Amino acid sequence: MPQIEVTTHSGDTEVVDVETYNATELVQEINNKNDEHVIALGNSIYSKIDIKSIKPVTVKE
Repeated sequence: MPQIEVTTHSGDTEVVDVETYNATELVQEINNKNDEHVIALGNSIYSKIDIKSIKPVTVKE
């Protein structure tokens, strides 16, 4: 299962397990102004305007 690191403008950083990760689809969902003001990533809910960055976590073997 892919993991992403979500950093917020309020200073929190969290590693989240997600079913899939596609940066292009995620940016479209975040920028969709016709949708809600929150986004669910894994088991967490974030305010779209509070998201500072999202990047995939690389697992070192």
